Amino acid sequence: MSKGKTIGGIILIVFGAIMLTLGFLFAALFFAVGNMTNDQEVMDEAIQEKIDVFRLSALETIGEVTEIDRDAGTTKIGYESETDNAYYELEVYTVFDDYAEGDAIVVYYNIDDPSNAIVPDIYDVAVDMVGGIFAIIGAVAAGVGVVGLILLIIGIVLLVKGKKKKQENGFNGAAGNYQNGQF
Repeated sequence: MSKGKTIGGIILIVFGAIMLTLGFLFAALFFAVGNMTNDQEVMDEAIQEKIDVFRLSALETIGEVTEIDRDAGTTKIGYESETDNAYYELEVYTVFDDYAEGDAIVVYYNIDDPSNAIVPDIYDVAVDMVGGIFAIIGAVAAGVGVVGLILLIIGIVLLVKGKKKKQENGFNGAAGNYQNGQF
């Protein structure tokens, strides 16, 4: 029985150590990236800087959500350009349900190319969602690390029990031989 405990303990120690190391490593990585993404001030500054650069050659208008395709994960936003009085539709990828058809939304479009447009509100929601996804993946990775820690502890306990059992068996056998006057 002690040989089985020893082998089982070694296997659990190896798997536990691997799971512990990888789980906590990935948890730290995903939590760090998630926190950076969720750091609203930093992300707002970065997004705002891109919007400001785009706005140097853009006009602001109010667009309207014209179509939401949940299967494809897209939302179409229609807007009219003051520069050429033309109507444009911008299709953006979305994975959230914050808007409904007919909702008004701010659109910035390039003066020289009115078909080139951005929607700042969608960036804000997307940044929040990405940060949340990274936090969830980090939590799952931490769970894997905890399972690895538990396996590691069980493996150590089995290994110690196996060695104790082996020592007890070895000592009793030697004592019995000595008492009989044999070596």
